[in-house]
Amino acid sequence: MSTEVYYFDENGRKVTDEKLAKRVMIRELDENGNLVNETFGDFVSNEEDEILEFTQEEIDEAIAEGYELDFSKIRIVDGKGAKL
Repeated sequence: MSTEVYYFDENGRKVTDEKLAKRVMIRELDENGNLVNETFGDFVSNEEDEILEFTQEEIDEAIAEGYELDFSKIRIVDGKGAKL
């Protein structure tokens, strides 16, 4: 059994520095490299329920990859930070 850990920033992009991460994905693989379990978590800041900003393209990509999104905490922007 092995474990892979991936960190993502507020824009859903992979980051290597976990201090910049807002979300984590933990994947457990069996001895043959097959996915056994996949867990997602959000890092909670001291601020009240932070709203994350994503472009529609990022949301579509995340959904296509099978991510479950909490739309109550997502603001859709145009890629330049302007709200849609």
